[in-house]
Amino acid sequence: MKNEKQEFKNRTKYIRGKNDGNGSYYTKVSNQLINDNELDFLQVGLMTYLLSHSDSFVVSKKTIFKSSGFGKVVFDRAWKGLVDNGYLEVVRFQGGVEWVIREEP
Repeated sequence: MKNEKQEFKNRTKYIRGKNDGNGSYYTKVSNQLINDNELDFLQVGLMTYLLSHSDSFVVSKKTIFKSSGFGKVVFDRAWKGLVDNGYLEVVRFQGGVEWVIREEP
């Protein structure tokens, strides 16, 4: 029997705030997110990066980490802070994960 790697299929679900319907090419960032005292600047920046993508963007924590320029410990602490504060949620399903990204926790 061949030793085959299982291919994972990841998904991302965005739960956005109010949409003004303009289809603009810039990212609106909620003041609630910016002023959340539970988040540090790195976490706000990471959320801004995640929210800057279209709803069809599939989040890969590993890929975002590699492009972030931060060390693993710093990045993991920032990511965990977003999870702990309700901005990110991981939903596991057979064959992959779905990241739920909430503009407002």
